Amino acid sequence: MTPGRLHRVDTATPDWAAYLDDHPRAADPAVLAFMPFPPDGRAGSYQDTVDDMLAVLDTGDTTVNGYSGLFPATYDELEVAAREYPDDRADALLVQYGVDALVVDRDWLDENPAAASSLDAGYRLLHEGTETVIYLPLQPARP
Repeated sequence: MTPGRLHRVDTATPDWAAYLDDHPRAADPAVLAFMPFPPDGRAGSYQDTVDDMLAVLDTGDTTVNGYSGLFPATYDELEVAAREYPDDRADALLVQYGVDALVVDRDWLDENPAAASSLDAGYRLLHEGTETVIYLPLQPARP
C-alpha cells in the first residue's frame, strides 16, 4: 500500500447542494455529474471527488463520478472522455448515463473558455453559485 496524505473534508454545505435542496426537481433523486473530472488516476487527484461524494450522500442524489473506491462500471470511459472536455463523446455519455444536472467548478470554467462555451451551447444554465455553476441537459436524460 502506498502511503497517502489525509484529506480534510470540508463540512460546509456546498453552494450547489444548498441550491438543489431548496429547489424541487423533476428527477428525485437526481443523477449528477461533477466537472472537471480528475486529470489523472492518482489518488490525490480525487480529493474534490471525495467532497462531492459526501455532499451527494447528504442531498440523497447520486453521481456518475463514483464513490470513493466504488466506481460505476461505466466510469472509466466517461472519465477518459471528460478529461479532454469539451468532448462530444463525454456529452453523449452524460446523456446515455441519465445525468440530470452538471455541477461545474467555476474556477475550472474561468480557466477553460472552450469548456465554458461548449456547456453554454449544449446545456441550459440553471444556477450560478459562488463556487459552482449548475447546468441542465437540453435534451431530457430520462424518457
